[in-house]
Amino acid sequence: MRRLEQEAGVSYERITLDDLADVTSRMFASLPSFAVAPAIPRDETFAARSQIRRQSLLSAVGKLTRTWPGNERQLVAAMLDVLWTPTTYERLIAGWGFDTDAATHAATWALDVLIEAIRDGSRPGHTRAARKRKRKHDKRISARDTRS
Repeated sequence: MRRLEQEAGVSYERITLDDLADVTSRMFASLPSFAVAPAIPRDETFAARSQIRRQSLLSAVGKLTRTWPGNERQLVAAMLDVLWTPTTYERLIAGWGFDTDAATHAATWALDVLIEAIRDGSRPGHTRAARKRKRKHDKRISARDTRS
């Protein structure tokens, strides 16, 4: 695990909030190299309920984001879905030792922050931090292509 993290340039030591998105990007980019089966069950009933949840979220998001491109509406709905799933609850309970009230408070706070950003018209990839990350990423790609 450490070797794969090192190869991806991912380090969790001395992380700052300013680094969190960049570290997340590198970590997510490295995950396909892990030979691990998806954690989400492929049960037919689970898939059907999941589809209903996705459609409901897309509809709710669509009411506030009619002028946004479809991929941005989908991205926002997906992030809302991540925050309200039982998996998030389990992570907060088992991983952080929260009780149900604290887990609920944490998840609903994060949902409120994201919903407020949507209402304020803050689109994915259009924040100052996102533009800075993209420039940094593009420089890394350009430097890597130059070395090749």
